Amino acid sequence: MAPRIGLESSFFLRFLNFYNEFLDWLWIDETYFRTQDKIIREEFGQDFPNLKELVKDTSLMFINSNPFLELTRPTSNKIIYIGGLVDDMASEESKKLDEAINFYEAKEGAVLFSFGSLTDTTKLNERMLKSIMGAFRRFPKIHFIWKVDNSTVNNNLKMFESATNVHNFEWFRQPAILVGLFWIMGADNISGSPTFRQRTFRQWNFQHPNTRAFITHCGQNSLTESARAGVPIIGIPLFGDQFYNCIVGETRGLGVQVDISHLKESNGENVLVEALEKILYQPKYQQNAKIISKKLKLTPFSPTERLVKWVEFAAEFGDLPELNLPGEKEMNWFVYYSLDVILFSIIVLAILFWVAFKCFKWILLSIINSWFTKIREEEKKKK
Repeated sequence: MAPRIGLESSFFLRFLNFYNEFLDWLWIDETYFRTQDKIIREEFGQDFPNLKELVKDTSLMFINSNPFLELTRPTSNKIIYIGGLVDDMASEESKKLDEAINFYEAKEGAVLFSFGSLTDTTKLNERMLKSIMGAFRRFPKIHFIWKVDNSTVNNNLKMFESATNVHNFEWFRQPAILVGLFWIMGADNISGSPTFRQRTFRQWNFQHPNTRAFITHCGQNSLTESARAGVPIIGIPLFGDQFYNCIVGETRGLGVQVDISHLKESNGENVLVEALEKILYQPKYQQNAKIISKKLKLTPFSPTERLVKWVEFAAEFGDLPELNLPGEKEMNWFVYYSLDVILFSIIVLAILFWVAFKCFKWILLSIINSWFTKIREEEKKKK
């Protein structure tokens, strides 16, 4: 699970996120580790170390992300960010390709659309497909490259044939498309129609540097690839960390978010059109994407260099205990959250308020008694 809220959120969302984190911790500690321990010890023997302790004793933890694509939060010195490592390798592979030809002549550029390699696009219902295709048809001068399963196209052939600016493929080299050089591999022509543009491609290298936007599920790799390429996003998160990644993109000004449930509604087409208009025609998203891209590219040491250097360092020195955060043995949860300090502070404040109240009450009563005494004395004099 991953947080679905940003730095500025309502009390209700923060309340949900708090208990989401608690349940996440409960699941990892009480379910995941115990289940894994049982499986591992059945395979390697009962003397195999506790998995939770092994995790604590790791020398380093490599994270497939980048600090510029994270919300600010406390972290450990053992965490090394190597987000973009796959992009480095993709760029090197692209350079080896000899031939470059034009894929299409897009008058206003192109938009890439992919829900990642794990998403089964046949699960998109007819209402959602109509919203998506309807939105694409309303931008006739822009070409849309959509990674979609052949079976989805076969089952909705007329809908796909009606959109002359939509090009669909089962697989393509996503990082290379975003940076301008790409290699598309598709299946055989899955329809018999001469008007249908699903073609057979085998190891062709295409060049199109004018990718205007990326409609994405906001997987970690997709967010990193689009940021490094300087391409703004329309995030449609589906599950897991994708909600958090999408919020990061919004917070950094890289794009906007669309709730996938809105695509199922009657106005789903308009929702997607509105998002596309923002990304395509409001310069701030393109400008922010270019700035983030430059920051990622000029960050001292590439992801590959960080990975290699830190692995060599860990191999040389081992556990690196100097970088350990205090654990349960050194600091229990009561101390970790400073609850003892908070409780002590509350008690001290309560005592101070009580003393102040008593003093105020004594002073007030003294003034009142003095006032009544004065009144009684004046009445006696009158008598």
